[in-house]
Amino acid sequence: KLPKQFYLSIQSERLKEFEINVLSKCDVVLAISKEDEETIKVCSPSVKTIVVPAGMGISESSKNNSNQQDLFFIGSFDWQPNLQGMEWFFANVWNDIKMKFPSLRFVIAGKKMPEAIFKFKSENLIPLGEVPDAKQFILEHGIMIVPLVSGSGIRIKIVEAMALGKTIIATTIAAEGLGLSNGENILIADTADEFIKHIDNCLQDKEFSKTIGKNAYNFALEHFQNKRIFEKLTAYYRQIA
Repeated sequence: KLPKQFYLSIQSERLKEFEINVLSKCDVVLAISKEDEETIKVCSPSVKTIVVPAGMGISESSKNNSNQQDLFFIGSFDWQPNLQGMEWFFANVWNDIKMKFPSLRFVIAGKKMPEAIFKFKSENLIPLGEVPDAKQFILEHGIMIVPLVSGSGIRIKIVEAMALGKTIIATTIAAEGLGLSNGENILIADTADEFIKHIDNCLQDKEFSKTIGKNAYNFALEHFQNKRIFEKLTAYYRQIA
Protein backbone atom coordinates (compact mmCIF):
# COMPACT_ATOMS: atom_id res chain seq x y z
CA LYS A 1 0.00 0.00 0.00
CA LEU A 2 2.75 2.48 0.93
CA PRO A 3 4.73 2.02 -2.34
CA LYS A 4 1.50 2.63 -4.28
CA GLN A 5 0.76 5.81 -2.31
CA PHE A 6 4.32 7.02 -2.88
CA TYR A 7 4.04 6.33 -6.62
CA LEU A 8 0.67 8.12 -6.89
CA SER A 9 2.05 11.09 -4.95
CA ILE A 10 4.93 11.44 -7.42
CA GLN A 11 2.57 11.14 -10.39
CA SER A 12 0.25 13.73 -8.88
CA GLU A 13 3.07 16.26 -8.53
CA ARG A 14 4.23 15.59 -12.10
CA LEU A 15 0.71 16.08 -13.42
CA LYS A 16 0.32 19.33 -11.48
CA GLU A 17 3.63 20.61 -12.87
CA PHE A 18 2.55 19.65 -16.40
CA GLU A 19 -0.82 21.40 -16.05
CA ILE A 20 0.73 24.60 -14.68
CA ASN A 21 3.18 24.61 -17.60
CA VAL A 22 0.32 24.20 -20.10
CA LEU A 23 -1.72 26.98 -18.43
CA SER A 24 1.13 29.45 -18.92
CA LYS A 25 1.06 28.83 -22.68
CA CYS A 26 -2.68 29.47 -23.15
CA ASP A 27 -4.22 32.72 -24.37
CA VAL A 28 -7.32 32.06 -22.27
CA VAL A 29 -8.54 29.18 -20.09
CA LEU A 30 -12.23 28.26 -19.87
CA ALA A 31 -13.28 27.26 -16.34
CA ILE A 32 -16.50 25.32 -15.72
CA SER A 33 -17.19 27.14 -12.41
CA LYS A 34 -16.04 30.09 -10.31
CA GLU A 35 -14.36 27.66 -7.94
CA ASP A 36 -12.38 26.12 -10.81
CA GLU A 37 -11.39 29.58 -12.02
CA GLU A 38 -10.02 30.44 -8.57
CA THR A 39 -7.99 27.21 -8.53
CA ILE A 40 -6.55 28.03 -11.95
CA LYS A 41 -5.60 31.52 -10.75
CA VAL A 42 -3.74 30.05 -7.76
CA CYS A 43 -1.71 27.84 -10.09
CA SER A 44 -1.15 30.49 -12.75
CA PRO A 45 -2.09 34.03 -11.59
CA SER A 46 -1.32 35.72 -14.90
CA VAL A 47 -3.45 33.52 -17.15
CA LYS A 48 -6.66 34.99 -18.58
CA THR A 49 -9.79 33.08 -17.61
CA ILE A 50 -13.52 33.06 -18.22
CA VAL A 51 -16.19 30.93 -16.56
CA VAL A 52 -18.09 28.85 -19.13
CA PRO A 53 -20.50 26.50 -17.34
CA ALA A 54 -21.87 23.29 -18.81
CA GLY A 55 -24.88 24.53 -20.75
CA MET A 56 -27.97 22.99 -22.24
CA GLY A 57 -31.05 23.86 -24.26
CA ILE A 58 -33.71 25.23 -21.90
CA SER A 59 -37.31 25.64 -23.03
CA GLU A 60 -40.79 26.05 -21.62
CA SER A 61 -40.88 22.32 -20.78
CA SER A 62 -41.19 23.05 -17.05
CA LYS A 63 -44.80 24.09 -17.65
CA ASN A 64 -45.57 20.44 -18.35
CA ASN A 65 -44.38 19.35 -14.90
CA SER A 66 -46.34 16.82 -12.92
CA ASN A 67 -47.85 18.12 -9.69
CA GLN A 68 -46.80 14.90 -8.00
CA GLN A 69 -45.82 15.48 -4.37
CA ASP A 70 -43.11 12.85 -4.05
CA LEU A 71 -39.32 12.72 -3.69
CA PHE A 72 -36.93 11.54 -6.36
CA PHE A 73 -33.26 10.97 -7.03
CA ILE A 74 -31.52 10.23 -10.32
CA GLY A 75 -27.83 9.54 -10.84
CA SER A 76 -25.39 6.89 -11.96
CA PHE A 77 -24.49 4.41 -9.23
CA ASP A 78 -21.13 3.52 -10.75
CA TRP A 79 -20.04 6.87 -9.27
CA GLN A 80 -19.35 6.00 -5.62
CA PRO A 81 -20.53 9.32 -4.05
CA ASN A 82 -24.07 8.68 -5.34
CA LEU A 83 -24.21 5.33 -3.57
CA GLN A 84 -22.66 6.76 -0.40
CA GLY A 85 -25.16 9.61 -0.41
CA MET A 86 -28.14 7.31 -0.79
CA GLU A 87 -26.94 5.02 1.98
CA TRP A 88 -26.46 8.03 4.27
CA PHE A 89 -29.99 9.27 3.46
CA PHE A 90 -31.53 5.86 4.20
CA ALA A 91 -29.62 5.57 7.48
CA ASN A 92 -30.27 9.09 8.76
CA VAL A 93 -33.32 10.65 7.11
CA TRP A 94 -35.70 8.28 5.36
CA ASN A 95 -37.26 6.53 8.36
CA ASP A 96 -38.12 9.82 10.09
CA ILE A 97 -39.64 11.24 6.91
CA LYS A 98 -41.64 8.07 6.32
CA MET A 99 -43.06 8.23 9.86
CA LYS A 100 -44.11 11.85 9.40
CA PHE A 101 -45.56 11.33 5.92
CA PRO A 102 -46.68 7.65 5.72
CA SER A 103 -47.96 7.93 2.15
CA LEU A 104 -44.92 9.79 0.75
CA ARG A 105 -43.09 8.00 -2.09
CA PHE A 106 -39.38 8.20 -2.85
CA VAL A 107 -38.52 7.12 -6.41
CA ILE A 108 -34.88 6.39 -7.30
CA ALA A 109 -33.43 5.99 -10.80
CA GLY A 110 -29.94 5.44 -12.12
CA LYS A 111 -27.84 3.06 -14.15
CA LYS A 112 -25.86 0.27 -12.49
CA MET A 113 -28.01 0.43 -9.37
CA PRO A 114 -26.62 -2.13 -6.88
CA GLU A 115 -28.52 -4.63 -4.80
CA ALA A 116 -27.72 -2.45 -1.77
CA ILE A 117 -30.34 0.03 -3.08
CA PHE A 118 -32.90 -2.52 -4.28
CA LYS A 119 -32.97 -4.09 -0.81
CA PHE A 120 -34.70 -0.95 0.51
CA LYS A 121 -37.63 -1.46 -1.87
CA SER A 122 -41.05 -1.02 -0.26
CA GLU A 123 -44.46 0.47 -0.99
CA ASN A 124 -43.01 3.92 -0.31
CA LEU A 125 -39.52 3.49 -1.75
CA ILE A 126 -39.32 2.56 -5.43
CA PRO A 127 -35.87 1.81 -6.94
CA LEU A 128 -36.28 1.68 -10.73
CA GLY A 129 -32.72 1.21 -11.94
CA GLU A 130 -31.87 2.82 -15.27
CA VAL A 131 -34.76 4.70 -16.93
CA PRO A 132 -35.09 5.20 -20.72
CA ASP A 133 -35.68 8.97 -20.53
CA ALA A 134 -34.09 10.96 -17.68
CA LYS A 135 -35.87 14.18 -18.62
CA GLN A 136 -39.26 12.51 -18.59
CA PHE A 137 -38.48 10.87 -15.26
CA ILE A 138 -37.61 14.25 -13.71
CA LEU A 139 -40.76 15.84 -15.14
CA GLU A 140 -42.97 13.10 -13.71
CA HIS A 141 -41.79 13.52 -10.11
CA GLY A 142 -41.78 16.22 -7.47
CA ILE A 143 -38.89 17.21 -5.19
CA MET A 144 -35.34 16.29 -6.10
CA ILE A 145 -33.15 14.95 -3.28
CA VAL A 146 -29.35 15.09 -3.73
CA PRO A 147 -27.74 13.93 -0.45
CA LEU A 148 -24.10 13.73 -1.52
CA VAL A 149 -21.58 13.61 1.31
CA SER A 150 -18.44 13.33 -0.85
CA GLY A 151 -17.19 14.09 -4.34
CA SER A 152 -16.46 17.24 -6.31
CA GLY A 153 -17.38 18.92 -9.57
CA ILE A 154 -20.58 20.14 -11.20
CA ARG A 155 -23.76 18.02 -10.85
CA ILE A 156 -25.31 18.16 -14.31
CA LYS A 157 -28.45 16.37 -13.08
CA ILE A 158 -29.10 19.31 -10.72
CA VAL A 159 -28.83 21.72 -13.66
CA GLU A 160 -31.20 19.52 -15.69
CA ALA A 161 -33.74 19.53 -12.84
CA MET A 162 -33.43 23.31 -12.45
CA ALA A 163 -34.07 23.71 -16.17
CA LEU A 164 -37.32 21.82 -15.63
CA GLY A 165 -38.41 24.00 -12.72
CA LYS A 166 -37.85 21.43 -9.97
CA THR A 167 -37.45 22.14 -6.28
CA ILE A 168 -34.10 20.69 -5.21
CA ILE A 169 -32.92 19.81 -1.70
CA ALA A 170 -29.19 19.11 -1.75
CA THR A 171 -26.06 19.16 0.37
CA THR A 172 -23.49 21.93 0.05
CA ILE A 173 -21.17 19.45 -1.69
CA ALA A 174 -23.86 18.57 -4.24
CA ALA A 175 -24.56 22.23 -5.08
CA GLU A 176 -20.87 23.16 -5.31
CA GLY A 177 -19.87 25.31 -8.26
CA LEU A 178 -23.40 26.21 -9.39
CA GLY A 179 -23.63 29.64 -7.75
CA LEU A 180 -27.02 28.94 -6.18
CA SER A 181 -28.53 30.69 -3.13
CA ASN A 182 -30.00 28.68 -0.27
CA GLY A 183 -33.67 29.47 0.30
CA GLU A 184 -34.00 31.23 -3.05
CA ASN A 185 -33.38 28.77 -5.90
CA ILE A 186 -32.30 25.69 -3.94
CA LEU A 187 -32.64 24.31 -0.42
CA ILE A 188 -29.34 23.32 1.22
CA ALA A 189 -29.32 20.53 3.80
CA ASP A 190 -26.13 19.14 5.33
CA THR A 191 -27.70 17.33 8.31
CA ALA A 192 -30.59 14.92 8.75
CA ASP A 193 -32.58 17.60 10.61
CA GLU A 194 -32.11 20.07 7.77
CA PHE A 195 -33.29 17.54 5.18
CA ILE A 196 -36.35 16.72 7.30
CA LYS A 197 -37.13 20.42 7.82
CA HIS A 198 -36.90 21.29 4.11
CA ILE A 199 -38.91 18.26 2.99
CA ASP A 200 -41.55 19.09 5.61
CA ASN A 201 -41.75 22.72 4.48
CA CYS A 202 -42.07 21.77 0.81
CA LEU A 203 -44.78 19.18 1.41
CA GLN A 204 -46.75 21.39 3.80
CA ASP A 205 -46.43 24.58 1.74
CA LYS A 206 -46.82 23.85 -1.96
CA GLU A 207 -46.55 27.53 -2.92
CA PHE A 208 -43.18 27.78 -1.18
CA SER A 209 -41.94 24.69 -3.01
CA LYS A 210 -43.30 25.99 -6.32
CA THR A 211 -41.49 29.32 -5.83
CA ILE A 212 -38.12 27.60 -5.21
CA GLY A 213 -38.61 25.57 -8.40
CA LYS A 214 -39.60 28.64 -10.42
CA ASN A 215 -36.54 30.53 -9.19
CA ALA A 216 -34.36 27.54 -10.06
CA TYR A 217 -35.73 27.56 -13.60
CA ASN A 218 -35.09 31.31 -13.99
CA PHE A 219 -31.53 30.89 -12.67
CA ALA A 220 -30.87 28.05 -15.11
CA LEU A 221 -32.27 30.12 -17.97
CA GLU A 222 -29.97 33.01 -17.07
CA HIS A 223 -26.77 31.05 -16.39
CA PHE A 224 -26.95 27.65 -18.15
CA GLN A 225 -28.83 28.36 -21.38
CA ASN A 226 -26.60 27.38 -24.33
CA LYS A 227 -27.51 30.45 -26.35
CA ARG A 228 -26.57 32.88 -23.58
CA ILE A 229 -23.32 31.06 -22.80
CA PHE A 230 -22.37 31.16 -26.49
CA GLU A 231 -23.14 34.89 -26.71
CA LYS A 232 -21.01 35.60 -23.61
CA LEU A 233 -18.10 33.54 -24.91
CA THR A 234 -18.25 35.08 -28.38
CA ALA A 235 -18.24 38.60 -26.92
CA TYR A 236 -15.24 37.70 -24.75
CA TYR A 237 -13.26 36.34 -27.70
CA ARG A 238 -13.97 39.50 -29.68
CA GLN A 239 -12.77 41.58 -26.74
CA ILE A 240 -9.40 39.84 -26.46
CA ALA A 241 -8.83 39.41 -30.20
